[in-house]
Amino acid sequence: MRSSLLITIRLFIIPLAMVMGACAAPKTATENTAGNHPSHTENDVNRRPQAISLTTMTCPVDLPEGDADGTTVFCGRMVVPENWDDPEGRQVTLNYAVFKATDTKPSPDPVMYFDGGPGVSTFGQLAGLADIFAHLRERRDIILWEQRGNFYSSSLDCPDEVRDPRTAMSPEEFAALAAAQAAAPQPTLDPALLEPTTIGDKPQEVLEKERALAKFV
Repeated sequence: MRSSLLITIRLFIIPLAMVMGACAAPKTATENTAGNHPSHTENDVNRRPQAISLTTMTCPVDLPEGDADGTTVFCGRMVVPENWDDPEGRQVTLNYAVFKATDTKPSPDPVMYFDGGPGVSTFGQLAGLADIFAHLRERRDIILWEQRGNFYSSSLDCPDEVRDPRTAMSPEEFAALAAAQAAAPQPTLDPALLEPTTIGDKPQEVLEKERALAKFV
């Protein structure tokens, strides 16, 4: 009888200890912060990329219906080094828009979005993106970045003399070039070049086709 009682008590104590261990107070945020981890030194923190400046601004595009500039959406401009290894070198400007979470107690980590395609402006499709991210915005801020080289961030345009060498010519050189082109036999346009490009075409073939068409412009 006594041995059965001891077994019963032990079986009760084991799950009780497991429950108490599970309910122990978690580590504080400071203890879990990467910057306070023993493997991170002060020098590591100082080497992290730092923006040169960060300013807010009026959003340069219309916002979705129901959103208000400076209330539910905040736009800004960040100036950063073009090369993070050379912080004193050339600087570039990146614009951003922050769509605040609709929840009164949002999660601390935001969702950050960069558009993937070359030449695609995030700000140019801000309303559509806000609709796409609406379900994530319920719990998190959404930060949309205007990539460099688009409408509202630093330009990536090549200099005129690179895009079109004729702009660097003197009037006499340009006139001579125009006369030579006029005297030269004109190329014959291949009707195949006017066929529409499809998603199944090989990229190199599409590039060669575009270059061939450029001769007629």
